[in-house]
Amino acid sequence: MESVVKGHFDLDTFTTFDDKYYIMNTSFKSLCCVGAVSGHLNATLTLAKRYDIKPEEVASVKITAGTRPIDIQRGSREEVSYQ
Repeated sequence: MESVVKGHFDLDTFTTFDDKYYIMNTSFKSLCCVGAVSGHLNATLTLAKRYDIKPEEVASVKITAGTRPIDIQRGSREEVSYQ
């Protein structure tokens, strides 16, 4: 487990209980992506719905983006190889 959380694992969090139940305070992400790009994806989906854009009507998509989401997911820029 330590390799997954990079040494920041507190077992007490999972083994110490109180009288509270938190099941009603959970949520699900609406998109399967890192939070830094969810706004861009929501904007794209909104435009596709508003203008009734069908996949077969799209010849190509050009994406220009920064590296921050990749940096967040994989670590610092020095550790990531961009191609």
